Amino acid sequence: MSKKSHLLALSSFALLVACSSEPEPAAEQPVAMAVADTNAPLPGGFTPYPGVRELSRTSINQNGQSYTLLSMQADVAPEVMLAHYRQQAAAAGIPISLEVSANGQHQIGGESPSGLNFSLTASGSNAGTSATLAIGQAAPQ
Repeated sequence: MSKKSHLLALSSFALLVACSSEPEPAAEQPVAMAVADTNAPLPGGFTPYPGVRELSRTSINQNGQSYTLLSMQADVAPEVMLAHYRQQAAAAGIPISLEVSANGQHQIGGESPSGLNFSLTASGSNAGTSATLAIGQAAPQ
């Protein structure tokens, strides 16, 4: 799987976890996955936005890849939260390679040469933002 498809898969999974109440249909091939709520630090030196209300923090381990999903709300505009995570991505050596804004939904993401990747999906207004941050480490190839 290419780095871009890893990022898109991670982003899609983050959206699925954040928005879905229906289970996904069974995959054609069995996939080993472990999911657990956690209080562990975020990977790659990322930190929650200051003053954010954490709704959930989940660790996912699948086929040698490890991801953390953080669902949160903050009393800031989405652009403010996006700027915060752009800075953290830069500090972690992750160039932004995915940037989409449509219908009030914003998403940024990227992957470092070492396989550390992240995606932030945020929506809201100047009064507040709901967001899901996904950070993961791709399995070595």
